[in-house]
Amino acid sequence: MARATLYQYATAPIPVQDDSQELAEILQRDIPWETYMTARLIADKDLQLIRRYDKRSEELQASLLDESGPAYVEAFLTVLRNVTKEETVQYILALLLQMLRTNPSRARLFHQLSGDSAVAHDPYTIFLRLLQRTDWFTQEKSCKLLTQIIQSRPNKGAPFVHMASSSSQASSSAAAAAGPGDPAEQAITNFVEWLCGQLRRPSNPTKAVPTAISALAVLLRDKPTRALFTQAGGVQLMGPLLRSCTGPTSSQLAYETCLCAWQLSFHKSALQALAASGGEAGAQSTAIAVVVA
Repeated sequence: MARATLYQYATAPIPVQDDSQELAEILQRDIPWETYMTARLIADKDLQLIRRYDKRSEELQASLLDESGPAYVEAFLTVLRNVTKEETVQYILALLLQMLRTNPSRARLFHQLSGDSAVAHDPYTIFLRLLQRTDWFTQEKSCKLLTQIIQSRPNKGAPFVHMASSSSQASSSAAAAAGPGDPAEQAITNFVEWLCGQLRRPSNPTKAVPTAISALAVLLRDKPTRALFTQAGGVQLMGPLLRSCTGPTSSQLAYETCLCAWQLSFHKSALQALAASGGEAGAQSTAIAVVVA
C-alpha cells in the first residue's frame, strides 16, 4: 500500500462554486478555427462541424448532437489533442461542460467513436494529459469531464483485472470468472492517483481539494475504485481533511468527505487502512465510516 503523505491545510478549502459565469465568459472568446486548419491541426471536416456548432442556440446545438453527436465530439477531441494554446483548450473544455450540463446523458457520446477514430481520440488519454497542464481552469474542467466520462462508460461494472492479479489469487480467479476486464482500468487508476495527489499537494490552494473530493464522491460508488483509492493511500488522507472542515463555508466539503468515508466503509481493506493509520486522523475517519455505514 502506498504511504500517505499528509498535507497540512494551512488555507481552508472552499466549497466548489457555481462556475456558470466563468464558462459564459470563456465562451465569449472568438477562436480563429481556420488558423488551426491551415496549420493542419484540425481537418476540414472538423472545421465545418465546429463552425456549425459554435455560437449557436442551445436548441440548435441539441439538434446537431442528436443528429451526429459522435462526429462533433470527435472534432472537439481533435482540438484538445492537437492544439496547445491555452485560450483554445479552455474554450473547448467550456463548450463540452456546457454540453454535458445541458444534458448529462451526452457523456455517452465519448464512448460511441468507432474504429481508428476511437483509438486516436481516446478521451481518457486526452483528459489525463490535460490534467498535467499548469493552469487550474484546464485541470479543474478536465477533472469534471473525466469524472462524467468514466461514470458513463458502457462496460461499467466489469472487473479490474490488473488490480486483481496484483492482489490475492482468489481475487484474481474471481475476476477471471467474471469475464473480460474493464478497458478503462488503467485510466481510472491514473485518475485516482492524480486525485490523491491533489489531496496531498493541491495544485490550487483553495479549490483543488474540493474538486478532487467531489470527483471521488462520484467515483467511489464503484467497488473497484474503492480498492484503487485504498491502494493509492487515499484513505489515510480523510482525517486531516475532515479536521480542516471548520465553519459553515466548509459544510459541502464535509458532506462529500463523509460520503466518501461511507462508501469506503463497504470495502474491508479501507476500514483496515483507517485503523492501521493510527492517531487522531485515523480514529476520526474510522468513527465517521462506522457511524454512517
